[in-house]
Amino acid sequence: MTEDELKQQSLYDYLSEALRGQGAVDLRWAALRTPMDPYWMQTSLPEVEALATQLLDDAEFRAIQLGTWLDTPDGQLISSAVLTLLPPAYRPETKLLVEALQLAAQMQQDAGKQRAGRVLIGSLGVAALIAIARL
Repeated sequence: MTEDELKQQSLYDYLSEALRGQGAVDLRWAALRTPMDPYWMQTSLPEVEALATQLLDDAEFRAIQLGTWLDTPDGQLISSAVLTLLPPAYRPETKLLVEALQLAAQMQQDAGKQRAGRVLIGSLGVAALIAIARL
């Protein structure tokens, strides 16, 4: 299996649990939209940014590492995992979930770049101190 296939499978597993209400992020609102379900009368869906932040707060989601400091997966990987779980009738929920996952991956990548930058600056500072100490 390639790295992208492993990420897609991990994302699929994560989302399938979340859509059943298991795990730290409860996504049952995205799959339970029939008159017999408690989310049927829900008038609005969560905001993309709020859902992305909620996903990033979950250690299990972060462990999938959709967004590394080097790259983020293409939209196809994320869309494919979501579309496998949600039928076409759930188009608004699917669109929201894909956008939130893409934003969360981008936010995770940005955080990784910031950490890498701090490590680089710290390393340069240590190297400069060593160079000064040798003088």
